[in-house]
This record gives sequence, structure tokens and C-alpha cells, in this order.
Amino acid sequence: MPWRDLNRDQGWLMPPSLSELLGADHPARVVAAFVDALSREEWTGLGVELEARKRGVPAYHPRALLGVWIYGFMTGVRSSRKLEEACRESLPYIWLTGGQQPDHNTLWRFYQSHRDAMRNLLRKTVQTAVKLDLVDWALQAVDGTKIAGTAANKWTFTQSQLRRLERKTDEVIAELERSHERDHAPPRTRLSGDLRDARQLIERVKQARRDLEESGQRFISLVDVDARLMKRARGGSVTGYNAQAVAARLRSKSDVEEPAAEDPRPYGGIMLLAAEVSQKQVDFGELPQMVDAAAETGTRADVTVADAGYFSAATLGALKERGITIVMPETKPVSDHPYHWRHFDYDAQRDRYICPEGAELKPRQRRMGRGTPARMYAADGETCQACPAFGDCTTSKLGRTITVSEQAEALEEHRRWMSTDRAQEAMHRRAGLIEPVFGIIKERQAGRRFLLRGIEPVRAEWSLLAIAFNLRALSKHWKPVLTMLEEARTMPLAILRD
Repeated sequence: MPWRDLNRDQGWLMPPSLSELLGADHPARVVAAFVDALSREEWTGLGVELEARKRGVPAYHPRALLGVWIYGFMTGVRSSRKLEEACRESLPYIWLTGGQQPDHNTLWRFYQSHRDAMRNLLRKTVQTAVKLDLVDWALQAVDGTKIAGTAANKWTFTQSQLRRLERKTDEVIAELERSHERDHAPPRTRLSGDLRDARQLIERVKQARRDLEESGQRFISLVDVDARLMKRARGGSVTGYNAQAVAARLRSKSDVEEPAAEDPRPYGGIMLLAAEVSQKQVDFGELPQMVDAAAETGTRADVTVADAGYFSAATLGALKERGITIVMPETKPVSDHPYHWRHFDYDAQRDRYICPEGAELKPRQRRMGRGTPARMYAADGETCQACPAFGDCTTSKLGRTITVSEQAEALEEHRRWMSTDRAQEAMHRRAGLIEPVFGIIKERQAGRRFLLRGIEPVRAEWSLLAIAFNLRALSKHWKPVLTMLEEARTMPLAILRD
């Protein structure tokens, strides 16, 4: 077959505009429309004043810089230097900036100044989907994933390891000082590089020891003191953070344009309703605040589903007060042993538990169990020793004791609910709803590692990853989304261009 002509110097008779080179359904268009639709109040909330100064060197428009960062987090380009390169060589970035080429210093200064306030834009992405009736509120799922920080595990130490490192560093400093004296080196106004680095290290070690003692943690990182040593679900450990997310399904494109009678809400992507970062090694205790964060959109899902890592009686009680329907398995399955405390009868009038053999267990003292107030009940020791079940029910000569949470009624109600078909169906849908989120963020958005240090910068980074994730999902519905964002734009183009 013949070859097509190849001429790298081929010119265009009528050069097309940048817009003509970018597909109508390209995700960069949704990013641009989202940024353009921000109101003046929202820009002020970001710390940006849109009124241009009359004098001085013209600055890059904040719309261009914000669009570049969001699209960079969407496509896995999260370094200011790589973004600078993309603005020169990649068509979507060239289109977003209008052909301008901001340098990495300009990009970084904008990101550093406004990244904390950018967290508020996550709610804006959800509100965009809500206004178009894209979110399926039947079910939302909550989960967390461990994401590495900038610190490697080798720079994470215990108190005893820090003391050993401090002693070794002291020895190195002493040896360096002796070598200076042996060499009869003339006095210097500046320390040598090795000695300066050693003294800086020992100051960091001393500060880390103080921080570790105050925090009560077992480990601390010399690189990022806010990071924690966490176990991964599939083995191994990582020095990083626990990234939490709440996800709901989006309705499909065909459902939005032509609703299907047999399935009014088929699958059409995933939307993140909330994204937070925790320093806890486990998910325990994180569920109530994640549900509250998701509810800030103004609408609440019918059912919330979470795995056993979030389970506790206190959590069930907190969600019950909020009126939340929760599907969540227990951490440990209830034993079917015939003398398990659930087989004891409760006499509410006398506040007694009656064991299967008829012995009474009276209330003794209050205590805490996994952060939940509980009451201990105990039987008479002599009665238990004379019981035919002694040795099977208990081996204590003091008698059988049971500890019952004050949320026992809520626990029993939750167990009955979890045995229903509706709860089991919701539980089966959990993995397919929340786990793809972490896969997409880690693989397609290069979110396997945080690039910043400190809990607040990391929270801003995770929120921006979530914002980019949501805009990626909304780009599948680009026609209604672009139309709505265009109508929502409150400022005329003349002001936006200035």
C-alpha cells in the first residue's frame, strides 16, 4: 500500500484556534468551565482578588493557574516543574492557559498560597452534580486507605532508636571536631559541610524525642513529624497518613438524557462526597465525622455502608442519634457458645441478667470498653461453683461476670438489621463502590504518595485529588455539565479575561 506524505515542515493555510484542536468532550473543558463558573465570593474565599492592578508587570490570571493545577491532579502531573513543561508541550494545558507558559515558581507560589482554601472546592463539585440530579442517594460507602508520605520507613524511629542515633551522632561530631584540631585547620567563619549536617541532625533528633514524648506515639519520623507508621491491609507498613473518603454512585449518561423505566438509576461513575485525612493507624472512630462531612452537601444518602474496621458500639450510638441507617459488620462474629452472654435473659425491672442455668448476675461497676461506657454484671462465686456448667460457663471461683455496653440495645437492633436481605445486598455493593476510587486515584492520578509534609498540607493535597476525581467523573456527562456551568457563570467574560 502507498505511504502517506510526511512533511514535518508542513504549514497550515488557515491555522485553527486552540479550541478547535481540543475535542468537545475533553475533560479539560469541564475543568475550565468549573473554574470559570466560580463566583467572586468563591474566588475571595480562595484568597484571590480578581480586580487586576493598574500598574506593574502583568500577572498570569488565577483562572489559568487554578485550571492547570486541577487538571494536573486529574492526569497525575502534580509537580510544578512537570506542570511548567506540560504548559509548553501538552495541548490541554496549552488550551487551559490560552497559550501562555507560566514557570514552575509562579505555579508553586499560587499553589502554596491557596491550596488550603482549595479544599472548599470539593463541595462545589458535589453541588454541581446534585443540581443536575446525577447523584444516586440510595447508598454511600465509607472507607480509608494508607498513603505514604514523603518520609521513608528508615527515617521513622522509636524513643530508644532515637537515643542510639543521638549517641552515634554525638560520636561523629566529636570525631569531626578532633580531626579539625589534628589538621590544624585555620579558624572558619562557617562550619564544614559534614560537621554542620551532623549538628543539624542531632538538633532534629532531640526535637523528635521531645515531640514523641508529648504525642504518646511509639514512632516518629525525622522527615515528617505528622506522619505515622501504619500497617497496610495487605501486609507491610508505610510511614504516611490514613486517607478517608465517602463515595456515591452517579447516574448514567443515558439515564440523564432518557431515563430507563426498568432501572431508573443505573451505574454512571462515582462521586466523592467527602475526603479527609487522619493520623490514626486504624479507621476506628472516623465514621461519624465522615458522615457529617458528606451531609454538608445538604442531602443525605438513604444507607451508609462501611467495613468492620469502623465498628464500635459508640459509633452505632452516634449514628443512631444522627438518624443514619448504617450497614456495618461487627469486628468479631458473635459466638454461638451456649453460655455466651447474649443467651442470658435481661430483667429490666430489677436490672439483672439471668444465665441459662437460672443464676442471677447483679450490676457491680461501670467501666469503659473501646471508648464506650459499659456496666459489669457478676454472679455469686459459690453459686457458680455449685453449678453443673462450672468449667464450661466460667472457671473463675469468683463467679461469672459479663460486661454489657450501654449501647447494648442499639447493638441488638443493629444485629437484627444486618441479618436482613437489604442490609446484606448493600454490604455486597460496598467494595464495588468505594474501592475503585482508591485504585483510580493511585494509578491514574499518581496519588500513591503525598508530596507535601505536615497534616494540613496533606489534607489540602488529598482534597485536590478528590476534586480532580469528581471532575473526571463529571466529564462523562460533559453536555449537561458544561451547559449548567455556563449558565452558572455570574461574571461576564470581559472581567474574566482582564
